[in-house]
Amino acid sequence: RAPRKITTCFAGSHHMNRKICSLALGAMAVFASANAFAALDEAEKMYVDRMLKGSWVSLRDVAQSLYNTGNTNTEVLDVQAETLLERYQRSGEDRDAVDAVAWMCRALGASGNARYRPVLERVENDKSVHRKARGHCEKAAKGLPKDVSNPYTAGTVNLELLRIPPPPPPPPAPAAAGKGKK
Repeated sequence: RAPRKITTCFAGSHHMNRKICSLALGAMAVFASANAFAALDEAEKMYVDRMLKGSWVSLRDVAQSLYNTGNTNTEVLDVQAETLLERYQRSGEDRDAVDAVAWMCRALGASGNARYRPVLERVENDKSVHRKARGHCEKAAKGLPKDVSNPYTAGTVNLELLRIPPPPPPPPAPAAAGKGKK
């Protein structure tokens, strides 16, 4: 028995397969360029969205989830680091806020990525931050390697730009009139 011929989008495939392949490749290009965070899975997209728009309780829940799942995706953790830098000074004595800052530090520390050590040390050394949050940041920072080759710097992620919703996708192209109709 002869082996079955496998057709691809690039080899001599049938007319209909070429149309489907063209549509699929076009759709992939649109999706890849439309979203800077295209590599994120659905849970990670939800985490980023909640970090951008969330209350202190929501920030704590996301950080706990990142910590518990051991998430090491730098796209997500960079948003976490920037959110921490943006919000920690406003935590004050509020229990939910202090808890959120502590969990954000723990999540960054649990990543094992030395990139976040300077962020954690910045919060740890800020005497205006509640001692509980500083303690968690100190412990998280100590758990990371001392050699930091690619440190996260404030402003690397533009949270305001991420908070602006992306434009809607373009409408589908109109079907060619009169072809294939009887």
